[in-house]
Amino acid sequence: MKIKTYFLELQYRFFLFFLHFSFLFLLIYSYKEEITFFIQCCQKEEFPYFISTHLTEIFSVYIRLSFFLSLYGSLPFLILQTGLFFNPALYQYESKFVQNYFFFSLLIYFIGTTLSYKIFIPYCWEFFSSFQTSSAENYVGIHFETKFNSYCNFFLKSLYFLQFSFQVIGFLFFFLPKFQPSFYKISRKLIYFTFLGIA
Repeated sequence: MKIKTYFLELQYRFFLFFLHFSFLFLLIYSYKEEITFFIQCCQKEEFPYFISTHLTEIFSVYIRLSFFLSLYGSLPFLILQTGLFFNPALYQYESKFVQNYFFFSLLIYFIGTTLSYKIFIPYCWEFFSSFQTSSAENYVGIHFETKFNSYCNFFLKSLYFLQFSFQVIGFLFFFLPKFQPSFYKISRKLIYFTFLGIA
């Protein structure tokens, strides 16, 4: 009987997550042009436009952009619902630890998002766009114009991968001090292999 109750609660929390995601998706899609203007932070001064080479590309990019930004914005809500589901089964000190980690992870989430948008993505844009050349100065001129699909893929991948890296660093920073030094001696090979895999 308790298992049925747990499944009902999971369904309820998943439904809340689905509502949150759907509302965010519709909101982002409603303001898709404004959000596109917002994410073209790197190139809007040099090329205040995108190019599209496929008939359905603009529509499909808007859908994909809305989906992944909605998922990105819904992740803290999903983690919160997961924590609230498991919280009654934890001891008081475990519950306190999970709450502290949640707020720490949320802080890293906002820091990672800010650094991605303000520093990492503009720096990558400046570095890679510097390889275009002028025919007046070189043997061949290479002029760069941004394709809408390519830029959105670059933006979303950078956002997700950098956020993942920040969360891994935050996880290690929060959890590694909890282990005894003997644990690191015993599990040294496993730790090296894990770090190699993450890298």
